[in-house]
Amino acid sequence: MMTHLGYLSDAIFHSLDGEITDRGDYFLIRTPTNPTYFWGNFLLFKSPPSSESHEKWLQIHQEEFGPKPRHIALGWDSDEKGDPSQFLKDGFELTDDIVLTLSGSSTQVRTNPELEIRRLAQDWEWQASIELQIAEGFPRVNDEDYRIFKTAQMANYRLNSERGHGDWWGAFLGDELVGDMGLYFDLSKKIARFQNVGTSIPHRRKRVCTTLLDTVVRQSLSKAEQLVIVTEPSSVAETIYRSLGFQEHCFQFGLLKRPES
Repeated sequence: MMTHLGYLSDAIFHSLDGEITDRGDYFLIRTPTNPTYFWGNFLLFKSPPSSESHEKWLQIHQEEFGPKPRHIALGWDSDEKGDPSQFLKDGFELTDDIVLTLSGSSTQVRTNPELEIRRLAQDWEWQASIELQIAEGFPRVNDEDYRIFKTAQMANYRLNSERGHGDWWGAFLGDELVGDMGLYFDLSKKIARFQNVGTSIPHRRKRVCTTLLDTVVRQSLSKAEQLVIVTEPSSVAETIYRSLGFQEHCFQFGLLKRPES
């Protein structure tokens, strides 16, 4: 059983869309419907890395994913950073995120009254969400690979919405989707995890994310014991989340080697 809240809430999606196998010293996570999903196809070790982990972890990864994986992603079920130095020398990047939580009530914030916040339902709304996220984007090696990943990911989110596990929400200005995000629940309804909170680039600094979150939080606090969101520390996003009452719970670490160009 995972204990780290960040990875535990990630497992909401792995258990719905993919496979989680306990191998004893680590968890094997796969998402067969989306092989380009870095953090849907990875190893989650039960202890942080040490100076001796590099060769052992890579050998295990090769045994699980083959000798020529398109990416290598490694996490650990702990909020301790450990010693990732050998991996960094080998070209891995360290992901260093903060896990924030909210229980009880949220803080009153100023919102944008021009926006309509609603659940996505129609085909064009889901497609607009894909295009918004691709345009907003994360650092990526290949645009086409990213489109394949994002299209498959959103198809899974839509399927899970239709199955009653959560919703994908949009912020609309007229007929234009200017922001979006997901919120999905574990099967026990104790934890709810936010996903991909974003705003289209031309509409940033217009309280789009704040309005989205404020609306969804107020509708969801009674449905789960704890709302969870993961973001980069010291970011604009973290400032927005804290303004709503989210508080630091722990840090989440991982190691990623992206596909070569």
